[in-house]
Amino acid sequence: MSYYLNKIGYIDENVDDNYDDEEEYYNSEEEDEEYYNQEQDQQEEEELNNNHEEEQEEEEVTSGIDLLQLAITSKKKKEEEEKKKKEFKLITNKSKEEPLILIDNETDLPLTNQENEEENDNLNEKYILEHVDFKLNVLQCSKMFFEKMKSTHIYQYNYNQKYESEMQYLLKHKNEVRKQTGLQYRDDQELIDKNISAQRYTRTETKVKSTNNVNDILRHCFNRSDFCSTLNGNHLFIYGGRSGKQLQDDLVYFNLNNNQINIFKNLHYVSHNGQNAGNSVIIPPIVNSAMVLVGDSLFLFGGDCRLPIATIDNLTRPVLPNFYSYYSRPAEAYTGSEMVIFAITNVFNPDKMSYGIDCGIQGNIYGENYRRYSHPVRAVGSAIVPARSHFSIVDDSFNRSNASTDLNVYLFGGKANSTLDDFYRYTFTKNGRTFNVTKFEKPTKKEIANDDTLTWPTPRYDHSTCLVSNLLFIFGGYNNTTALNDLYMFDINTTRWTEIITESIPPPPLFKHQSFACNTQNFFVYGGRMNVKDQLVATNGLYRFDIVDKKWHIIEVISDEMNTASITTTVNTNNNASNSSPNIAEKDYSIYNPPLCGHTCYVYQNKMIRIGGVEVNDLSVDPFVQLWNLSEPGKAIPLCSYLKQKKEEGFLCDVVFRLKDKHNDFSYITAHKAIIKVRCPTLHEKILASTDTMEKHLLSIVDDNSDCNTVTLVDITECDATIFDIYLNFLYIAEINVNEKENVKSFLELVKLWSLEKHFPLIKKICLTNEQMDLSVTREILKQLHRDLCSLINDNTYSDLILVLDPPQANNNTEESVQEQELLLEGDEEFIPPMVDDENLLIEEEEKQIENGIAVHKLIMARSPFFSRMFVTSGMSESIEKVVHLTDYSKEVMLEVLTFLYTDTLRLTARNCIGILIYCLMFDLTEISNCCRRMICSLLDETNVWSIIDIALLYNDKILESECESYILKRYDQLHTCFGFSNLPDTLRIKIKQQYEKRNKHRKH
Repeated sequence: MSYYLNKIGYIDENVDDNYDDEEEYYNSEEEDEEYYNQEQDQQEEEELNNNHEEEQEEEEVTSGIDLLQLAITSKKKKEEEEKKKKEFKLITNKSKEEPLILIDNETDLPLTNQENEEENDNLNEKYILEHVDFKLNVLQCSKMFFEKMKSTHIYQYNYNQKYESEMQYLLKHKNEVRKQTGLQYRDDQELIDKNISAQRYTRTETKVKSTNNVNDILRHCFNRSDFCSTLNGNHLFIYGGRSGKQLQDDLVYFNLNNNQINIFKNLHYVSHNGQNAGNSVIIPPIVNSAMVLVGDSLFLFGGDCRLPIATIDNLTRPVLPNFYSYYSRPAEAYTGSEMVIFAITNVFNPDKMSYGIDCGIQGNIYGENYRRYSHPVRAVGSAIVPARSHFSIVDDSFNRSNASTDLNVYLFGGKANSTLDDFYRYTFTKNGRTFNVTKFEKPTKKEIANDDTLTWPTPRYDHSTCLVSNLLFIFGGYNNTTALNDLYMFDINTTRWTEIITESIPPPPLFKHQSFACNTQNFFVYGGRMNVKDQLVATNGLYRFDIVDKKWHIIEVISDEMNTASITTTVNTNNNASNSSPNIAEKDYSIYNPPLCGHTCYVYQNKMIRIGGVEVNDLSVDPFVQLWNLSEPGKAIPLCSYLKQKKEEGFLCDVVFRLKDKHNDFSYITAHKAIIKVRCPTLHEKILASTDTMEKHLLSIVDDNSDCNTVTLVDITECDATIFDIYLNFLYIAEINVNEKENVKSFLELVKLWSLEKHFPLIKKICLTNEQMDLSVTREILKQLHRDLCSLINDNTYSDLILVLDPPQANNNTEESVQEQELLLEGDEEFIPPMVDDENLLIEEEEKQIENGIAVHKLIMARSPFFSRMFVTSGMSESIEKVVHLTDYSKEVMLEVLTFLYTDTLRLTARNCIGILIYCLMFDLTEISNCCRRMICSLLDETNVWSIIDIALLYNDKILESECESYILKRYDQLHTCFGFSNLPDTLRIKIKQQYEKRNKHRKH
C-alpha cells in the first residue's frame, strides 16, 4: 500500500520504507482523548505559570519595602480573611502532580475524602424539583428480532497487476502498436482489448452450503468500522474502513435481491487511465467518510485526504497540456484544500470497472470533444467544500420516485483543523457526470437577534443524520470537549433549522452512532459511544423518536441474542412424533446485538440492516445482521403493569407495613417479601427483625388457600405513608410520582438512608436539576429491576412453589404399552402400576426430585394463564402441595422461559427455540410462541422440516404445522420423494399433494 500512496504523492519519497501508512489517517478515539488531555494539561500549566509569576513578584516587592509597609499589608490581609471566614476556596498546589484540595479558612485543615463525599451527597434545596413524574419510557417489541444476514454465493475478484502493467505499456506506445499491427482502432479501449494478454482479474466462487470458511469470509468483509457505505435500491456497497488497526481498501457489493456478495480486491490495478496513462490517482484507504451511488458509479468523499498541488496540477492538465497553463486551469479544477471526490465506475460490470479520482475537465477544442474518463465535473460557480472527516451525509434516494431524477446529498459538520458547522447540498445529475454544490448560509448573530425562530446546529462531528420525507434530523455528536444529545431538524422546503425541545427524557450524549427511519412517523438512534464515569464506552441502546408526539422511547427487543447454528432433529424411523427429539448442530455461536460504534445502519423492506462496528477480536459477535419488523409500535413493559396490578389487589402479599400518614392516622401497605428482599436489603432487614403479625382477613389480600392466616407486620418510622408508598412503587415498577418539593426532598432522604449505593445515585439524577438526566439512567434502572427479579429464580428464601422436571417416559412400541394406553383411553379399568417392594424408596426418590427442582414464586408464575388457572380458579392439588411436575425437555430451556416470566427478556436462539416453543405452548405464552415460530420458520430446511412438523402435530400447533406445509408445498418437486414425506400422516400427505395439483392446474389455465 505504501508504494501506491507514494506514487500519488501521499507519502514523501524520502520517508523510510518502514513508515506505517496507517498513521496518516485520523484515529478518532486516540485524537479525542489526546485533545481532551492536552487541553487539561494546558489549563494546569497556565495556572501553575500564573502562580509562579505571582510568587516571584511578591518576593521582589517584599525585598524592596520596609517593615512598616509589610505590617500594613499583613493587617489588610487579615481583615480580608475575616470577611471571607467559613468560606471555601480552591487552592492549587505548586506541584503539578498534587491534586486540588478543599481548605477551610477557619480550621486550615483539608477535608477528608469521606467528608468530601458527604458534602457532595448533601441535598441542596435549590436544585430539588417541584414535581417529579418519572416513568420507564420503554417500549417492548416482541415482533422485533435479530437475524443473521445470509448469502447464497460469494464471488471474490482479485485484479491482476500484470494486466495493469501491460495496459500502461500499450497506452504509452499506442502509436507504435498501431504501426506494428497495421490496424485502425475505434478508441484506446479496443486497442487494449485486442492486444493485451493478461487476464483482468481472477474470480473465486464460494457456495455457502459447501464450505466451512464462509463465516471467516463474511467476517473479513463486514467486521470493520468507520467505513464508507451506501444503499440504493437493492444495492449495498461498502468500501474502506478499519479492522482493528488495519486499514481496508477493498470494495464489497451485496445484492439484497439475490443475496449475492461480490468482493473486489486490488482495485488499484484498474485505476482510471484511458488517455491519461500514468497520471491517474488511486483511492487510498478512507475512514470516517462517506459515499453515494449514482447510476453505475460510486462517488467517495475523500474525507481529509489532501492532494499535493503538483498532483492537482497534473490531474487538471493531462488531456490538453498545450492549451492552458496552471494559472488558467478551468474553474471546475480541484483546489488544494477542497474535499476530493473519488470514483469507482461501472460497479456492476467487473470487466469494465475503473477506479480513481474524479476531477474531470471537459471542453471542445478544434471541433473535437475532449473529456476525461473520470467524472463527475463540478459545475462552474459551485461552492467549494473544504476537506474534512467525521462528517455526516444523507441522500434522498429513499424519497426519489425513480432513478431518472437527480440525487441530492446533504452534508453537515465534521472535523478538520477545527470542529465545523457548515452545511452543503450536493446535487448529482442522473448520469453522474456533473454535480453542483450549494452552501446553506448560517444566519448572523444580528439576524438571530431579530428573529427568535432562527437557529443553527452547533459545531460537531461523529453525529448522525436522518432524512424523513422532507425533514432532516441531526442528533448528537462530539464538539471536541463533550458528547452531545441535542436534536435539530432542517426543513428542506423552507431551508430553516429548528432545535427540537422535548418534554420526554432524551437519549444519553452519543457519538459514532447511527440514525435511520422506516416510515414518516418516527426514526431510530442505535449504538454509539457514550461517557460512563469518565470513560468512553460503546453501547447497544436502541432509541426511537416519535416525530408527531416529540417523545423519545427506549426500544427493548425481547430476543436480542441468537445463534447461527441450524436446527437439526433426530427423526424416529417409525415416524412416532412423541419420540422426535429436536437437537441443534454444534456450530458457530454469535451475539447479534452487542455494544458497537462506527457501524452503519440501513432500512430495507421494514427491517434494519446493521454492518460492522464491533470489536475485531470478538469472534462471538456477528458483524452483519438484520432487525426485523421495525414498524411494530411496541407496548409498555407488561411485567411492570402486572406487578402494579397484583400489588394493588394484594395478591399473595405476605408482609404489611404500618405507618402514620399526615393526619397522624395509621395506614397499612401490603407487599411481597421476595420483592423487598432483592430490591431493598435495608427494608428486608426490618422484615426479618419484626416479630409482629396481622390477620389476613383484616387486609385486602387475595389468598391461595394456604394454611397460614397471618402476615408479618412491620412498623416504619423513618417516613410517612405517602413517601413510603412512593418508594415502594419504585421498587415494584421503577416509577416515581411526587407532587410537592417538600415531598421530593423527603423521598430523596429516605432513598439515601435505605439505598445509598444502589438507588440513590440514579434517583438523585431524576430529582435534582443539577444532575444530568437522560435515557441511560432509565436503562440502568430497568437493568437493576431485571437483575433483581432474575435473582429470585431458584431462590428458596420465599419460594412458595417447586417445579419438578420429570424425565419423559420411554415409549417402546410394545404390545403391552399399547394395550395399557388403550385401556386408559377406553376407561374400562384403571391401570395399576407394578408394586414396589420398598415404599420408602419411592418417597426418597420423590424427595430427591423436589430437591433438584426449581424454586419459583406463584406471584410471578401466575403471569402464565396455565399457572393462573392452577392457582386461582381450578383449585388443583398443586396449589396446595406447592409442587408442580412437568415433563422435562431441558432444564436450561425451562430457565430461559422462567427468565422471561420474571423479567420480560428472553435469549432466543436456534439452539433453544423449539424447546421454548414447547414450554410456551404448555404455559399459554402466546407472544413468545410467535417469536419462536418466526425463528423456527426462518431456519427450516429439507432435513429438519419433517421432525418439526411432527412436533407441531404432537403439540397441536396449527400455526407451525401450516408453515411447514407451506414450506413443503413450495418445494414439492424436490421433497415429495423424500423418506420424511412418505412418513407423514396419510391425511396430511394427501392434503399437501392435492394443494400442489390444484396450484399446478391453476397455473396452466
